[in-house]
Amino acid sequence: MKRITERLDASPVLRAVALAVVLAVALAFRLYGANWDQGGFFHPDERFILLLKLPEIAPLWPFDLKKALDPATSPWNPHWFAYGSFPFYLMRVAFDLAQGVLGKLTLDDTRYLGRGFSALADTGTVALVYWLGNRLFGWRTGLLGAALLALAVIHIQLSHFAAFDGQLTFWVTCT
Repeated sequence: MKRITERLDASPVLRAVALAVVLAVALAFRLYGANWDQGGFFHPDERFILLLKLPEIAPLWPFDLKKALDPATSPWNPHWFAYGSFPFYLMRVAFDLAQGVLGKLTLDDTRYLGRGFSALADTGTVALVYWLGNRLFGWRTGLLGAALLALAVIHIQLSHFAAFDGQLTFWVTCT
């Protein structure tokens, strides 16, 4: 073990490779089994977001500032703030972009889009944990923290839902 850490101390390239491996493992665990429910929409928040709330939010264009800023009539107001409104806007932008590229999206496509978004956000949290640990305590702490978070079961589980827990964790960690 001492020989490995000596090599990593001497080579920033090897540290970058070690971080890439940790991030690849994190992403693989978060994307594996994305069809865990086989279209059943068993997670209540995911079902509520994808079936009811996301379709209620109007596309972001054409833009009408006066209507958008009125909370009573705004097509961007989700009228449900368990997660705040920012994740709804991000999901709507991703949905509109994917629809522009791929054409009409089905509900299953939207589910995979949301779950992929959750997986990417949670993998981003792993990278942020590395960055924070490296900045505050050194690369060993950063890599250990990132590796532990990459294998954290609750993060892996939450990234399998098209809910906003992973995204909120990412933004809170950024803050």
